[in-house]
Amino acid sequence: MRGSSVLAPVLAGLAFAASAASEDRAAAVHVRLKSLALVHERQVSLRDVAELAGEDAQAVERLGSVPLGRAPRLGYTERLSVAEIRRLVRSHLGESDDPIVWEGGRAVRIETAAVRYDGRLIVEAAVDRVRRALPEGRYQRVEIHPAEAAPAVELPAGEVSLGVREVPASKLARSRVAVWVDVSLDGEFYRSVIVPLRLELFGPALIARKSLPRGHAATPEDFEPRQLDLASLGAEAVAPESLTGRRLARALAAGDALLETSLEERLAVGAGDMVTLQVRNGAVQIESQALALSAGAVGQIVKVRPGASDAEVLAEVLAPGIVKLSSRQR
Repeated sequence: MRGSSVLAPVLAGLAFAASAASEDRAAAVHVRLKSLALVHERQVSLRDVAELAGEDAQAVERLGSVPLGRAPRLGYTERLSVAEIRRLVRSHLGESDDPIVWEGGRAVRIETAAVRYDGRLIVEAAVDRVRRALPEGRYQRVEIHPAEAAPAVELPAGEVSLGVREVPASKLARSRVAVWVDVSLDGEFYRSVIVPLRLELFGPALIARKSLPRGHAATPEDFEPRQLDLASLGAEAVAPESLTGRRLARALAAGDALLETSLEERLAVGAGDMVTLQVRNGAVQIESQALALSAGAVGQIVKVRPGASDAEVLAEVLAPGIVKLSSRQR
């Protein structure tokens, strides 16, 4: 009987400990780690990579919201071990009184779920940027179309904003232009998309009425105005008021459009011409005759031979038939 009386307290203690352990386990938050977690947010929390259960809803919520870091980029996989997860939980919650039972595997693979973004919105942003960048009043009609199908863009979940890069003015007159669009998520840059566009820019151009030789002094009477797609010309079309003092740098056939690349400044001095050479000495200006040895337009430097001299000097062209001694002598 005495043996039974001694064992009774021990058995009772063991029973109480077992009951307490069972109660603690029942009150604990059970965390079962997934083998693969497909996340939809840019910030990963514990509830994204594990299944949490427990009687204390507040403890479950508190534990599930523990941040574990940034989600990987689309197409990439990140591995996170249970040891690292437990370290992050301790770092975030400190020495919490909430009992945790860790279950499942020893690590989880994390991938980011893709959300399809409407690529037409990216194209529309690019078209709008180009349209606003075109010089106002320069064209009578503007047509801008995507040169390819709208891009298929997949992004993580988040608030999308688009930033269209500036297009250089020199590229805006072309029939095709590539526009860079920067895509940001939640205010942070994520990736860039190139949008190729096709431009039709209709406006007046000068068309040669007849064949014109190289070196011809162009006049408005040599051309007729016509509406054309200026972007298809490959260079800037010439306005009638821009013809003064210029000549053709290359021959034109009847029906050719007159482009800036078709013209050059008309020569004010030709090789072999007799010109007036001006030489200034203080307040005194002396003029003499000279033989031009090279040709040039106004503002250019030519070689001349003064009078009967055999010497060659450099002179700046001031006007047709008039030059002045240049300070840039050899």
